[in-house]
Amino acid sequence: MIRDAIIYFFVLIAVQALILNNIYLFHFVTPIIYIYFILKLPFDTPAWLQLLSAFAMGVVLDIFTSTPGLQASVCVFTAFVRPFIIRALRSGREYEPGLVPGFRDNGSRWFLIYSIILIAIHIAGLTLLENFGSSSDLQIFYRWIFNLATSFLLILMLELFIYSSGRKKHVY
Repeated sequence: MIRDAIIYFFVLIAVQALILNNIYLFHFVTPIIYIYFILKLPFDTPAWLQLLSAFAMGVVLDIFTSTPGLQASVCVFTAFVRPFIIRALRSGREYEPGLVPGFRDNGSRWFLIYSIILIAIHIAGLTLLENFGSSSDLQIFYRWIFNLATSFLLILMLELFIYSSGRKKHVY
């Protein structure tokens, strides 16, 4: 389980750093897939481990993108708000140990709401920190909306691929 998480950690970072960071749709949209790692952390992951994992992911991405602290701060913030979002979306039952957010364990509706909220928060922080003071409010809003849409669709396709692959085990 830990080995799989480490593999996903590095694969998502490699895809983001080597492929997606070089894609600029409409000259300002860059799809983000690395947040999938934070989305798919098991429910029973301790808070300190969520924050540490998110920080590690952010630092590695900062190294690849030459944005010192930008990715790390947004990843840590996303990991920080994740438990509050999970509690707000809880359907009146406790999550069993080892369960991973996704279509398989929570259903498509729950996962879609959960992922769109966390992706929106993550991209809002990233967009605001990247463009603070250098762009108009409308341009920042467009950037946020289009980055949110492309990233959400990319993560949705990844989740559907994993869900439909018929694998018996979870992503991690």
